[in-house]
Amino acid sequence: MAGSFVSRPRVRALLVAAVVLALVAGGAAWWLTQRTYSTDLSSLGEGRAASGPAPGAASRTLADLAVALRAGDPGAARALAPADDPAARTLLADVARNAAALRVEGLALRYVDELAPGEAGLDAESDAAGREPGAWTAAVELTWRFAGFDRTDLRVEVPVDLLREGDRVAVTGFGGDAGSPAVPLPGQDQQVRGRVRVPVWLTGPVTVRRTEATLVVVAGAGGARYDALARAAVPAVAAELPGWDRRLVVEVPRDVDGLAAVLGAPVADVAGAAALSASPDGTPERRAATHVYVNPEVFGSLGRRGARLVMTHEAAHVATRAPGSPAPVWLVEGFADVVALGALDVPEPVAAAQAAARVRRDGPPTRLPGARDFDTAGTHAGATYEAAWLACLELRDAAGPDGLRRLYERVDAGEDLASAMRREAGIGLAELTRRWRERLVGLAGAAA
Repeated sequence: MAGSFVSRPRVRALLVAAVVLALVAGGAAWWLTQRTYSTDLSSLGEGRAASGPAPGAASRTLADLAVALRAGDPGAARALAPADDPAARTLLADVARNAAALRVEGLALRYVDELAPGEAGLDAESDAAGREPGAWTAAVELTWRFAGFDRTDLRVEVPVDLLREGDRVAVTGFGGDAGSPAVPLPGQDQQVRGRVRVPVWLTGPVTVRRTEATLVVVAGAGGARYDALARAAVPAVAAELPGWDRRLVVEVPRDVDGLAAVLGAPVADVAGAAALSASPDGTPERRAATHVYVNPEVFGSLGRRGARLVMTHEAAHVATRAPGSPAPVWLVEGFADVVALGALDVPEPVAAAQAAARVRRDGPPTRLPGARDFDTAGTHAGATYEAAWLACLELRDAAGPDGLRRLYERVDAGEDLASAMRREAGIGLAELTRRWRERLVGLAGAAA
């Protein structure tokens, strides 16, 4: 629903449903699959160049690292890197500082299995040729939560780079080769970089900005703009959703590769998004935490109003725990924009400009948007989001603002859409579609 104030970047901005719902529906169960926990304590070798992984020694190192991170102790974390690897030592110290600043709780690290070349997003041949003797990458189950914001533990498998040094194993990094090509997941057609995720706070120093209601995590320095937008979004969303607990976490990776890594997604699926709402570990359960993830490469191109619109839209998704919702995509996306556009008081003809232009070109649609219509690889994503918003405005006109919220909550809780519409709006789907088409035609005529 881009208006003239956002132009082309606005088409790319509201991509949450197509990307997030695809991630949840298509792969969430797979992300949570855990492999056999390796407990081989006989694999300790002598010398730094000893061949083969040493899971027993690695488990002990990971236990020590978990203690250091829980304590926020940079020195103890730094000591777990190779003595002659200053980059790794700096990284582990930074991660310990991040854990303290973010008030990470419930932290645990559990060795799961060795990742064969290619499994962590690594090119098998180049990885095998470039590795130092005694080095390998393991899948490690990371458990954590941000105190005051995440009400449940988050759990992902993180690729941890390890190196044997005599009778101990050192940690050299996280995430394998961040710039490596995509590899296929077993049982899936899509190409992704790997089966694992790398949280932003494991990638290097972060800037943390915190209020009672907002937690903003930015890779590197800065973040004032995101902080201001998050602070503005919370009261705007809470005004429409008074039952929300007013807890918003915004994470900003360094670049689009970092965004793909934190979501465990193909770069191509997130490259055009300004921001996404998702559970940090991909779980579809409705009680799961939901964070906003920003693509700084696209978000940075948005103007003041466009940026506020995107952040408020995503905050509305957080408030309604939209990822995994059984509600139709048009209702999920349209409702979020009712909240976001209402807060900005954008005139309807401006906010629906792309939908109106499409009606003038192709005629009015015969049905409400389906899930496939929100495919961001298509050419009409902006018009589709605007059309969904207009359908929700029709429901609000029939049911009133409180009625629209109750209708959404009913469908979100699993009630049949037709039943919820009759209860709250007094109309059926056919009547909604008729009114919606008339509204589109009227906007198209007025704009012409």
